[in-house]
Amino acid sequence: MKKILQFLLINIFLINFSYAEWKEIVQDKLYFDPETIDLVNNKLRTMFYHNSSDPWGSSKTLIEMDCIEKRFRYLSLTAYNGQNLNGSEIGRKGIQDWQYMSKNSTMGLIIESSCKPFIESGLIK
Repeated sequence: MKKILQFLLINIFLINFSYAEWKEIVQDKLYFDPETIDLVNNKLRTMFYHNSSDPWGSSKTLIEMDCIEKRFRYLSLTAYNGQNLNGSEIGRKGIQDWQYMSKNSTMGLIIESSCKPFIESGLIK
């Protein structure tokens, strides 16, 4: 029974990950899943993953963006020792403090382009 449960849990995880429609933002480095974009309390939330040359190989983050105040924060972050979210989990963090973005940074450009349609449509005021 224990082996069957392990098999099912592993397959459910793999099926969910394989259906993620990760879209490349920065070649071989930064991706997001447009299916995870959500508007909560006038703030956008979406899932990103990042391949890094830092001590960890990659990380998956749920980011909340405050389009009006031009800031963002990580709601969750999980780091892996392999690229593309492979390998062992090597770290995990919860909600972080708000950070203000610089307009020409990669995160600044991502937030600006993510927020624009929501602001223009009046969904974010």
